Amino acid sequence: MKEQEELAALKDRPTLITRPSSKKHISLVERTATLNARKEEELNKLRREKEEKLQQELKELTFMPKINEKSRAILATSPRKDRGQSRPQESPEPELFIPKINRNSHAIAVSFLFLYPSL
Repeated sequence: MKEQEELAALKDRPTLITRPSSKKHISLVERTATLNARKEEELNKLRREKEEKLQQELKELTFMPKINEKSRAILATSPRKDRGQSRPQESPEPELFIPKINRNSHAIAVSFLFLYPSL
């Protein structure tokens, strides 16, 4: 009888505690766009700070070397397009390294390929 009373007291469904959602649901696309915008803003801020720091360092430079006339003439006739920059720009097409081998090395390579044709 006690078991029947306990079973009667049990409910068919559990009682769930519902909390009011304080956050409004934002779709994944909107969150991604917001996060990307925030990330881009932070990157721009870092770039500006870096540029300002570089400008400040350049203002502090006081070294003015004396260049003789011969060096100025060489500088004036220099074919470099990036004159005045501290380091040259990389060329758009890097030079390819093409090794040269002598006859003995070539013979060894050919015999090796002859012995192991699957390579």
